[in-house]
Amino acid sequence: MHYRKERFMCVPRKGLVMAGAACLLVQASLAYAQFWHEVAPAATWAPRCGHASVVFQGMIWVMGGHDEPSDVYFNDVWYSSDGDDWVQATASAPWATRQLMGAVVFQGKMWVMGGVRNSNCFNDVWCSGDGANWEQKPSAPWSARYGHCPLVFDGRIWVLGGAEALGGSYVNDAWYTVDGESWVKARVDSAPEGFMKAASKRGVVFMDRMWLTGGYTEQGAYTDDVYWSTDGVQWVLATDAPGWLSRGHHGLLAFRGHLWLFGGYRGDGSVLLNDVWRSADGAVWYQLDNAQWSSRALHACLVYNSAIWVLGGHLGYYGVVSDTWRLLTAGDLNCDGLVDFGDINPFILRLTNPTQYALQYPCYDE
Repeated sequence: MHYRKERFMCVPRKGLVMAGAACLLVQASLAYAQFWHEVAPAATWAPRCGHASVVFQGMIWVMGGHDEPSDVYFNDVWYSSDGDDWVQATASAPWATRQLMGAVVFQGKMWVMGGVRNSNCFNDVWCSGDGANWEQKPSAPWSARYGHCPLVFDGRIWVLGGAEALGGSYVNDAWYTVDGESWVKARVDSAPEGFMKAASKRGVVFMDRMWLTGGYTEQGAYTDDVYWSTDGVQWVLATDAPGWLSRGHHGLLAFRGHLWLFGGYRGDGSVLLNDVWRSADGAVWYQLDNAQWSSRALHACLVYNSAIWVLGGHLGYYGVVSDTWRLLTAGDLNCDGLVDFGDINPFILRLTNPTQYALQYPCYDE
């Protein structure tokens, strides 16, 4: 299996040495290799799961979703500059209430496409420049679906896979558009060299490739495979033994040179997770400490203001939530997304040679 638990040591490198006592002091002060800060225990928007979230015009946006305990679906749109104070752009967008839709930012607009409400799947396409006013584009030629993966890659919106009906009819086709209106089928369903058919895979663009992970298959099981592609047609299996448990409805994003994966469902869907994993190549994965947020699935995640954010989600028997969490990166001096022992020598370099530090770690953001 290509994984291991990530461990850190105070090891001098590049000629920079920290005294043993100081090193032990730093070790004692670091309780976690990562720390998640609860920004808002309950945001202004109603608790929900299966919602979409993007970063647009310097804001975090949340839209749609499902309050499972009350079986209420949403089509409201909210935005925030800090994850705590939220403004409602609209209480009811013109697109139907739904969850598990695709949402991306493309050509200066937010786009929403597909999704599901009860047993009704969609293939409609909408865009907006302000979150309040939405323009409907022609319905896409791809089948109505939910749990698909939307990505922006190579100047195109991509729609990858998904499920055409609740409880079955999973596909692994691939479609793209350069304008949100005319769609091209890049990959036929069931064609060879494809990713495994599954709903609610999570995808991201990383290392100039499209990546897909996990998902729920038509065989009634979650997967733990990791695929990548540069053209949407041929998919390469990076690993089918990443070390993390098979899952779906999890979080996946790219942050500071790594893929990050966390949370999700597994088993029959009653088991929820809050584990955190990362990988520099998609094949070898390292486990970090579990997150401080409750185990969950169907949450939204994104990168905003040089930090990873997790928003809302489904807590199983405990219902749905509207909390917001941010991975603290103040002090992350080596730009790896963690505040840990690996930051010691960069810290010394920053003190002794700020110019060299700025050249070596241009990604650092105070």
